[in-house]
Amino acid sequence: MIVEKKDPIEEARRYVANAEEVIKKAYYDPELKSYTDSKYIKAAGDYLWKGCLIALDGVLHVRKGKGRPSIEKYKEAAGKRDRTLLKKCRDVS
Repeated sequence: MIVEKKDPIEEARRYVANAEEVIKKAYYDPELKSYTDSKYIKAAGDYLWKGCLIALDGVLHVRKGKGRPSIEKYKEAAGKRDRTLLKKCRDVS
């Protein structure tokens, strides 16, 4: 079986679309102006996080081997690409 590599940005968009579908299952309470079912909110957040990581992997090319690179690897790769972005990463952590 031949597996084609997918465009990471398109793959990330697919994850975002999945998150949107999951969040539709959560009950939104208009009186509280929030969602009340944490199960779906957590699942949607997980999809969004994974989508972000896939997009970053595609743009920054930090993924090598098995497992997920550390946040330091992402910061280092972002700093090589854009010094301003690296400074903002330092301010956050």
